[in-house]
Amino acid sequence: MPSLSPTNPIALIHQSTTGFLSSLQELHDQKDSSSFFKCQRSFHAHIDTPQSAIESLSSHLAHLVWKKLENPHLYAKSASSFDTDLVSNDGFVESLFVEWDEVENDDEVERLANVGDASGTSSILSESASGTAKKEHTTTDDDDLHFRDVENRPELTAQYILVLSALNFCFWPAVERTGEVDEDTPQLTQVLDYPDLARSLKSIAEKRPQSFSALNLSRLTADDLCEWLGSSNIPLLHERVRLLNEVGIILERYFDGEASILIEKARRSACALVSLITSYFPGFRDHCISPVDGRQVFFYKRAQIFVADVWGAFSGKGLGDFYDINQITMFADYQVPQVLRHLGLMVYDEHLSGLVDNNIVIPAGSVEELEIRACTIRVVEDIRKILEQKHRIRCKSIEIDWYLWQQGESLKRRSSTLKPHHRTFTIYY
Repeated sequence: MPSLSPTNPIALIHQSTTGFLSSLQELHDQKDSSSFFKCQRSFHAHIDTPQSAIESLSSHLAHLVWKKLENPHLYAKSASSFDTDLVSNDGFVESLFVEWDEVENDDEVERLANVGDASGTSSILSESASGTAKKEHTTTDDDDLHFRDVENRPELTAQYILVLSALNFCFWPAVERTGEVDEDTPQLTQVLDYPDLARSLKSIAEKRPQSFSALNLSRLTADDLCEWLGSSNIPLLHERVRLLNEVGIILERYFDGEASILIEKARRSACALVSLITSYFPGFRDHCISPVDGRQVFFYKRAQIFVADVWGAFSGKGLGDFYDINQITMFADYQVPQVLRHLGLMVYDEHLSGLVDNNIVIPAGSVEELEIRACTIRVVEDIRKILEQKHRIRCKSIEIDWYLWQQGESLKRRSSTLKPHHRTFTIYY
């Protein structure tokens, strides 16, 4: 039986990504002429993360939270106007922000300082992506998109989330549609995107719930998955099948076939659940060896998003009651760094811009890929710390992630200046 590592997996993520970025910067700045540094001379930092931009976006998010709590109607109007100009104009942001010392009621201060509970900042930041009301959490509580029946079928809800998390990666490349937007610009569409995946699996859960049994998952074929998703043109199809087979085998062998039992064994600890998933399910072990210094770098994107989605779907209750959910990091993927770059919080150098903007595949485990993912985690953590330390707003990294991800969905629909996301073939995100 796999042994549960005593090391906090979230601490590993912070330590390894911070260490990687530090080593990269040291090489970038290194004047040493030793043979080691000569052979490493091609390694250098490609991304700048301007503190002024991070501060400005943090102030804007603080403003959204305060405005929502003080005047919901005014908030809805301002939230829909969020764009790049807000993070590049400090004066405008400062004029919007409501100073903490203007709140005179101690009870109100305490309420504002703790908006980041299971029904607070997550709803406020997620709603601000579109300016329209959403439910409490931004992922698996959207009943139009996801299967969710926590009252009558909590076990099936947990099983659905695990299956979804196992397949939540690589929603590209795009293919050209028939027809054109204009004479010179062919229109591209994804062969599979996240909403397609979530809705297709929701339909299976509703109509054929036994399909998600551990036994059936262990026997799933490529034809079965294509039928589930309504397409035969699925990126990394055979890897997705292998991962679902693995989920079924491991659930049957160690957890009586139930994702709910896996969750219960974590004893209300989000960190323990991440550790359980990465200990038992090899396909969730999102890590690599840094080519800069040989250290092991951890991200655990899909393991963490499983935990966060359980927390969201169950509104922090029942199976979703985790006392340490605030320790989960953001989910280092494609869309959040794309949004952070658009907003000026991550600035790519000419080399990296050339790769990303021309849709050139960046190899998994390369310095460029690791730097994009590590910087994304660091920027979101910086935003969270600024919100708490300067604006007295406690929120979770995953809530900031959800907000930025929804901003990305909105920008893809309405922005003509949104640059491509980086391309990396991987099962991890």
